Amino acid sequence: MRHHRTPIPSLHNRGTSLIEVLVALLVMTLGLLAMISLHTAAVRYHKMAEFRSVATQLAEDYGDRMRANLTGARNGNYVRQVAWSQTPAKPADPGISCTAACSADALAAQVAASDISQWLNNAASMLPGIGLFAQRPDGANANSMTMDVWITWQDPGDNADDAAANALINAGYSCPPGLGTVPPEVRCLRYRFTL
Repeated sequence: MRHHRTPIPSLHNRGTSLIEVLVALLVMTLGLLAMISLHTAAVRYHKMAEFRSVATQLAEDYGDRMRANLTGARNGNYVRQVAWSQTPAKPADPGISCTAACSADALAAQVAASDISQWLNNAASMLPGIGLFAQRPDGANANSMTMDVWITWQDPGDNADDAAANALINAGYSCPPGLGTVPPEVRCLRYRFTL
């Protein structure tokens, strides 16, 4: 019978497996950090899409209010040119106090004021930094039945250091000049309603 001797590893080969384990841990750690970063971006973009969807619903609500009060829309009672504010005020609903002696124009103006305050109070709980800017398109006559409406809000988790990404995003969300100076994370979504 022959005895087989187990070779004794040399001093040079003993640390190889430890270095391989450390390199594998480093690669795995980098991969996990990349996945966490990707997950954070996915959550942010999901929230941005949700905010855009809510803004669309709010714009449709405002358009429906104008369609229900065509006299008020024709008279310009739904025009709202207010500068953007980070903390928008919740206006009190003035209600409708017109009696049978009121003219149709006076009633339409009261309904429009009530509609706008109700809309702002409802929207404040749905989007952060909500704003409403509405005007007739440039060149439209005083009785035009077309209205441009901008819904504004603050996007979540804006990266102020990434100016190029903000410029690219803001190119698709152009705000009206009358809105004033707005921070880069504010988005303005424009809708045109023909009543």
